[in-house]
Amino acid sequence: MKKVYPVILSLFVLMLCSACFRQSEWARIAHWDEFDLQTLATPDEFREHGAVIILDEGKVEVPDGENYFVTEYEHHRLIKILNQSGFAYANVSIPYNQSAKITSLRARTIAPDGKITVVDADKIFDITLYPRFIFFSDQRAKILTFPGVEENCLIELRYKMTIKNQTLVHSWSFQDYIPTLISRFSLRLPSFLDIEHKLYNTSIETARDETSHATKTTYLWEGRNLAAIEPEIAMPSAKHIAARLTLSPLGFNTWADVATWYHELSGPQMKSNPEIDQLVAQLTAEKSTSEDKLREIYDWVRDQIRYVAVEIGIGGFKPHSAAEVFKNRYGDCKDMTTLLCAMARSAGIEMNQALISTMQNGVADTSLCSPFHFNHVIAHCPSLGDSGLWLDATKKGTPFGTTAWYNQGIQAFVIDRDGKGKFIKTDRDQPSQNFHRLEWQVTIDSSGSGIVQGRSVFGGALAGEIRQDFFYAGERIQRKWIEAYLTQHCPLDQLDSFAISGLQPFTDPLVIEYAFRTQDLVRFENEQIILQPASILRTELPDLFYSAERRNPIQLSYGFKKDCTIDFLVPKDWQLLSKKKWNLINSDYGYYTYKIQAQEGSLQYQGSFVMEDTWIRPQNYTDFKNFMDRIRQNEQQFLLMDRKNR
Repeated sequence: MKKVYPVILSLFVLMLCSACFRQSEWARIAHWDEFDLQTLATPDEFREHGAVIILDEGKVEVPDGENYFVTEYEHHRLIKILNQSGFAYANVSIPYNQSAKITSLRARTIAPDGKITVVDADKIFDITLYPRFIFFSDQRAKILTFPGVEENCLIELRYKMTIKNQTLVHSWSFQDYIPTLISRFSLRLPSFLDIEHKLYNTSIETARDETSHATKTTYLWEGRNLAAIEPEIAMPSAKHIAARLTLSPLGFNTWADVATWYHELSGPQMKSNPEIDQLVAQLTAEKSTSEDKLREIYDWVRDQIRYVAVEIGIGGFKPHSAAEVFKNRYGDCKDMTTLLCAMARSAGIEMNQALISTMQNGVADTSLCSPFHFNHVIAHCPSLGDSGLWLDATKKGTPFGTTAWYNQGIQAFVIDRDGKGKFIKTDRDQPSQNFHRLEWQVTIDSSGSGIVQGRSVFGGALAGEIRQDFFYAGERIQRKWIEAYLTQHCPLDQLDSFAISGLQPFTDPLVIEYAFRTQDLVRFENEQIILQPASILRTELPDLFYSAERRNPIQLSYGFKKDCTIDFLVPKDWQLLSKKKWNLINSDYGYYTYKIQAQEGSLQYQGSFVMEDTWIRPQNYTDFKNFMDRIRQNEQQFLLMDRKNR
C-alpha cells in the first residue's frame, strides 16, 4: 500500500504542473485557430464604433445520467478596442446566484505590440449586488477591469459556470451594440433529451450532430459579420431587434409544467402567520366589501414595503416567505406579490401571482414554454373587475385599481392556488385616461410680466410617474419639481405658492395648484403685444425625432392626451390682429388642435394634443416625423395684439 502514495503524489504534481503550464501559456502566447493577430479588425473597418467583438462563444453541456439538471457553461469572448469610446468594454461584471459557481475565470489584455498582461487573481473581486439588503446577499457578481487598455489592443475573457436547478442556459444573443465577427453557441446534451428552441430576427440555421458521440447530441448555431444594434430613442426592447436564440429549459414541455414548477417554489412561501393575520384584521376591521378590504391591504404593502429591483431570472424564481418580507419590510417584485397574496388570502380574498414580461422586456412568446420569458411578478384578483383586478405594489405612484403602464395590454401567466396556470391579457388604458390638463389665468402688466394662477391635473400613467417622484420627497423637493415643470412651459421668475392633492391618499386625478410670476411671457414690440400661447402646451416629442431616417420601430410608453386652457387678461382697449384662430392637424398617430377666442379684456387659448398610436414602424417614420414637424411649427406661431383705433 505504501508504494501507492508516491504514485498518487506524482500524479498530483503532474496535474499541478500541467495547470501551471496552461496558466503560463495564457500569459505568454496569443494564438487562436480561427484568427491571425496581425489581420484582426482595424479601426478603418469599424471606425463608427469604439470596439468590435472578434469572437463571442458560449458552450453548454448537460452531463449524462440523472445529473441533467446541472448545466456546464463556458464563455469565451475576444474584443478589439479601437478607440477610447470602446474602453467601457474593459469593465466586466458576471452576475450569478446561489445556484451557480464560477470557475476557471481568466482575463488578459494583449497590447498592439503583442505584450500580454494577465488580470491577477487578487484583482478579480466577488461582490454582493445588493449590499444594503441582506435578503439578496446570494445575488453576487465577479467583477474585474482589464489592465493596460489602449487603442488597438485586445481583451480576452474566459470562464466556466456550473448552474444547478435551472436546467439550462436559456438564451443567447448573437448581436451586441458593437459589431460582431463571429457569434457561436453550442449545446451538447444526452441524446434521449429533446430541446425546443426558436430563433428570432435572423436567418441563422440550427446544425445538429449526432455522430460525434454515441450518447450525446450537439446543436450548433453560428452567426458571422453581425451588425451592431443601433440605439435609437424610443426603440423597443433589444429582444425585438436583436438576432437571438431562446431555448425551452429541460423538463418544460407544456405551460402546465411551468405552472407546476413555479407553484412548488412560490406556493409554500405565501403562508400567513399570526402577525400578518393580526395586521390584516386591523386594516379590514371596518371594511365590509372585498374591494375595500383589498384596497387597504394593497395600500399598506405598496407604502410600507421597500421595493428592491431584482429581476426574476437573475434573482431566481423562488420568493422569500411572506413572513420574512413582512418582518424585514423590503423585497423584490415576487416577494412583495407573495406578501400581498398572503394578506389577501388572510382576509378571505382569492389572490394569485402572475408572471409577466413588461413592455421594456419585450413580448413573451407563448408558443415556446419557458419561465424565462418573464421578468416581473404582479398579483391578480379574479373576483373583481371584468377580467380580474391587477395589482403591482412595486410601483409606488400607482393607486389601487390601476396598474403601471409597462404592465398593460400584455399576456400574463396567472397561477392559482392549485398550481393551475393560464394566460390572461391585462387591461390597457385609453390615451384619454393618461391625461395632462393645464389651466391658467394670466394677468399681464404693461412691462410684459405676468401673474399666473394655475392648476395642472394629471391622470393615469402621467399621474403615476409624478407620484413616484413625490413618494419619498419632502416639500423642498416638491417645490423644485414644480419649478422645473413650470420652467418647461414658460420663463419662471418666482413660485409664490403651491398645493398638491391626490397624493395622500393616492387617488386620481393628481392636482397641483400654484401661483407664480413670470417675465417675458409676452413681448412688446412697436407698441404691440406678441403672444405665443401654443408654446406653453409644448410637447417634447418633436424634439426627440429629428433624424431624417429611422432603423428601428418607435415604441412609446403609452398613449396620452394633453390639454391646455389659458385665459389672458388684457387691457380692454386691445384687440387681436391675427386672423387664424383655429387649426387641426390630423394623422394616423393622433391629432393636434387649437382655437382662439378673443373678447373685450380677455383672450382665451385652448389646445389639445392626443397621441393614440404607440407603435410606429420604420417605413412609416417619415409620415410620423412630418406630423411632429407640423406640431412644432404650430407651437412656434405667435399672436399679435394692438390698441384699437391706433
